[in-house]
Amino acid sequence: MGGGSYSAFFDLACDEAALPSPNTPPWVNHVALEVESREPLTAARRHRGGWYARTPRHRVDLFLGPNGLRLKFMVRTGSPEVYAEGERRVSEHFAQWQKMRSAARERNRAAML
Repeated sequence: MGGGSYSAFFDLACDEAALPSPNTPPWVNHVALEVESREPLTAARRHRGGWYARTPRHRVDLFLGPNGLRLKFMVRTGSPEVYAEGERRVSEHFAQWQKMRSAARERNRAAML
């Protein structure tokens, strides 16, 4: 990873995997990182195994880390316009989500009274 970035994996040395939450699908538990180029990922996939997919905006390489966590590396493949539209849509969705969460919290508070 460039720019002084790094990642670390922790092993508690007890030879036991962390128990997954029963209400969380396996695909949710991952770390996603954007990288500038796919060349190092191609070599890593040959060395460690893994798979990749393409979307309109990204090429995505997926690996299992040493502790079983899914690692997702994304390389941008879309035009600047595609990303600008995506950012606009994310902002709209986030605002809607905040309103929904706020309303749910208010309902929960009212139910507790």
